[in-house]
Amino acid sequence: PYVYNNRGIVLQRFGEIEWEMGRREKAIEYYEAAISSFNKAIELKKDHANACVNKGNTLQRLGEIEWEMGHREKAIEYYGAAISSFDKAIELNKGDAVTYSNRGVALWRLGEIERETGRREKAIKYYKAAISSFDKAIELKNSMIAYVNKGVVLRRLGEIEQERENSDNAVNYYKESVESYNEAIRLNKN
Repeated sequence: PYVYNNRGIVLQRFGEIEWEMGRREKAIEYYEAAISSFNKAIELKKDHANACVNKGNTLQRLGEIEWEMGHREKAIEYYGAAISSFDKAIELNKGDAVTYSNRGVALWRLGEIERETGRREKAIKYYKAAISSFDKAIELKNSMIAYVNKGVVLRRLGEIEQERENSDNAVNYYKESVESYNEAIRLNKN
C-alpha cells in the first residue's frame, strides 16, 4: 500500500507542475491517476490515513481547477469528495491537525462557491463548518495558518451580514476575524 501512496504523491506533483504551467487538462489526468493510486493504497490497507489525506488533497486540487474553469457543479463534487476523504482520515487519526485544517479549507471553498452563486444560507453553513474544523486544528496544534484561514472565513461571514444590513452581527464577525489574525501574528513572531 505504501508504494501506491508514494506513487500517488509523485503523480500529484506532476499534476501540480502541469497546473502551474497552465495545462489544466493534463493536470487533471495526473490528479485522477494519483487518486487511483491512493484508492489502491486504501483498498490494500483500509486504515491508511495518509493515503486518505493525500486523496483528499488531490480531490481538493481538482475542485480548485474545476472552479477556476467555471465548472461549479463539478467543483462542488470534488470538494465534497475531498471532505469525505478527510473525514475518513480523521476517523483513522483524530489527532492530525493538518487534516482538520485541510478539511476546513475544502468547506471554506464550498462556502465561496455557494456565496458566488447567491446561495447565502448554504454558504453560511459551510463557513461555520469550516470554522469548526479550523478550531479543532488550533486545539490540536496552535497553527498560524489555521488562525489565518479562520480569520478569512470569519470575515466572509461578516461580509454576508453586512450585505444583509445586519451591522451588529457583521461587527461581531469582523471582531472575531481580527482576533484570529492577531493570534496568527502572535504565533508568527515566535
